[in-house]
Amino acid sequence: MLEAPDAIVLTQESAEKYFPNQNAIGKTVERNDGKLFKVTGIVEDFPTQSHFHFGFLAPLKTLPIVEQRKEQWGSATVYTYVKLQPGSDADVLNENFKHI
Repeated sequence: MLEAPDAIVLTQESAEKYFPNQNAIGKTVERNDGKLFKVTGIVEDFPTQSHFHFGFLAPLKTLPIVEQRKEQWGSATVYTYVKLQPGSDADVLNENFKHI
């Protein structure tokens, strides 16, 4: 859903806020600097107990700060998630992370 650099995914709440009583898919959202994004998906709102709260998701490369910090491994700009393949051992992966 975020393959294109101008793609954006909205939460259900944001979709209703910006496009009330409409299907938001295919519509355009404008960022404060004038950059346009095409709505390519809608996701359910996250539960309140989740640490992950957002109104929209866009490709990381659309943020100028990412280009400035791409060589700074210690930067805590974003959360990183890993999806393991079936049969993978999370403990082995965590052990390997210690070497990075």
